[in-house]
Amino acid sequence: VERGGAGVRSHSFSKSRVAAIALAFLVSACVDTSNAPAELRPELERMDARDAAMSAEGKATYRALYSNGAKLSAFLSNTTVRHFDALHGTQVEYLGSDGKTALWYPGNAVPVFGLWKVKQTLDGPDMCFLYGQNTYNPVTDETSGRWECGDASLYLIGAAEVVNGDAFGLMQGRVPFRLSKENTTLKALAGRAGSKKLSPNKVNW
Repeated sequence: VERGGAGVRSHSFSKSRVAAIALAFLVSACVDTSNAPAELRPELERMDARDAAMSAEGKATYRALYSNGAKLSAFLSNTTVRHFDALHGTQVEYLGSDGKTALWYPGNAVPVFGLWKVKQTLDGPDMCFLYGQNTYNPVTDETSGRWECGDASLYLIGAAEVVNGDAFGLMQGRVPFRLSKENTTLKALAGRAGSKKLSPNKVNW
């Protein structure tokens, strides 16, 4: 999705009504999703199932990262992260150790450049992103150009893969091809792009 050359993910998703329901999944055993929009229930159920399926080791890693903003920042610095959700589809993003970021968003011909940081709050760390004013969120139709922060627990639970380095060279200003919204893996994308071998997935939850 493009406007002024780029689309942008909804990093502020945790501030929405739907994300409030999703966050409840992460801190309680179960919530009633009957009031959630029908098109979003599968995504909320998927998040709940992933939370419930965490191994003991995975829960320990997840909780350690979420309890310490410095550890979370170090874990994510200089990594390529793949997220998938029902609203945006597959998104791949490089998070530089210098606070710069490059997002490979479905349908875009070029990466979306921006900044990222972890902000520690009394309730835990937030993931914060800043993209250019010519970018927008195709789900909410809101423009960017300002810092947007959301609870890091949602970012973590949505992170399917985290590998070291700029796996697709996104900071060079190019994407290997136009990304589709369908759920996939970094390995499959790398195979199609002819990229070098990926480092191991750091996500164990």
